[in-house]
Amino acid sequence: MLGLVADRLKATAMPPFSAVAGGEDLAALAEGTAPADLTAFVVPFKQEAEPDERMTGPRLQRVRIWFLVAVCIRRYGDAKGGSRITATDDVDRALEIALLGWAPSADNDPISLIGARSQPGKNGVLWHVSTWETARMAEGS
Repeated sequence: MLGLVADRLKATAMPPFSAVAGGEDLAALAEGTAPADLTAFVVPFKQEAEPDERMTGPRLQRVRIWFLVAVCIRRYGDAKGGSRITATDDVDRALEIALLGWAPSADNDPISLIGARSQPGKNGVLWHVSTWETARMAEGS
């Protein structure tokens, strides 16, 4: 499902995003330098199953799925952060247009925004991370 989210961002949010990658690419960055400005990473966060909806027969559970979109905003020489603030507004707008209310597949609920926060990094980098939710039904045998 996260691959479909990444594909959606590539198709509808480039620009403003310069690239869209998966969580494994984000983990590799711990060893090197920060990514290019406005690179977005789609990262799994958690899944939580609701109680079984059936008394007998195969199990049927609604599974809530949370994922993150982490965007690297690089602004050198922006000591007061004004340019980074404007960039976070642009990132939020692009993500909302691309994801809010869109369903990755017929098996998923439409995506909802849970929230977002930013964390300054080194060398003019700001990480802007938003949390999103969808759900699907899981049926056992």
